[in-house]
Amino acid sequence: MFWRSALGLIGTLLLSVHLSGCSGMYTFTERALPGSTVALVLGAHPRLMRSDVEVRIKASNGVVYKYLPGDARIRYMINAYSDPLSQLVVRDGARMDVEGAYGDLVRQQITGGDNEWSETFLFIDVPTDIATGQAWISVTSSGASLTRSSIGLQVLPGGPVAPNRFLGLAPGPNGGPPVDVAMAAMERAPHFVVTLSGPDGLVPHSIQVKFSRSLGKTGGAWVTQGRGDLKNIMWSDNGSELIVLLTPTKGVPVSDLRDLRFYVSGAVEALDVLDLKAYDMSGNMLSGFSAQLEPVN
Repeated sequence: MFWRSALGLIGTLLLSVHLSGCSGMYTFTERALPGSTVALVLGAHPRLMRSDVEVRIKASNGVVYKYLPGDARIRYMINAYSDPLSQLVVRDGARMDVEGAYGDLVRQQITGGDNEWSETFLFIDVPTDIATGQAWISVTSSGASLTRSSIGLQVLPGGPVAPNRFLGLAPGPNGGPPVDVAMAAMERAPHFVVTLSGPDGLVPHSIQVKFSRSLGKTGGAWVTQGRGDLKNIMWSDNGSELIVLLTPTKGVPVSDLRDLRFYVSGAVEALDVLDLKAYDMSGNMLSGFSAQLEPVN
């Protein structure tokens, strides 16, 4: 029950992607007691980890609280993606909205044309001794703000209360892990972001990339992507080399090279590109394309 509740919470929070562009930004709950746990909507920051962020809270009495990277009160940083059967994704993919489509609005005003739509949520504990009244929260990474404006939180009288530890056992024959552990398990694992570049205005029909890789712990490689409705991804690992093949889902090339982005994770600790082959719809090889790797730890 608790595990399902945790998953349901993240799914519900994703609805706030529609609200993150409003003039006033607030936490998901907007009101909280001192010491309680709140969720902040940060927009799309899929390349950041919890250890990258700093939180600053200005209380109604002017006292400022700073949570530096690694502070235990910065609880979780979780990325959520739209349901593939949501109105947003379906109506955009089927082009059901000719004018004023929300998918186009997301691309034009929020993601800069990127089709990998996600929302980043940061869970933090409110200071136990914070003053009652209107507080404002800002979140930064390396000095850069992660939100368009400060996030408002109305601190209620009372408390302090204990932070939400999401405790309880998940269903299963052995009880399962405490949900606090399960929440942390929904944070992103260390990975490599693989992006492609090539001649302006040219997008391949299919791509094959060969990597050399080394593992640093028990387990194997894992290759995945953010939008499985945009492209097919097939991959194999022979023990020392990783081969990834990308093809379009609808038989025609994707419209933007960013749609060919994918991720390599699992136990892979070192990754190098050995070879890349790009093809057009007729199977002819295209030149000038390369793959770039960005480690996110």
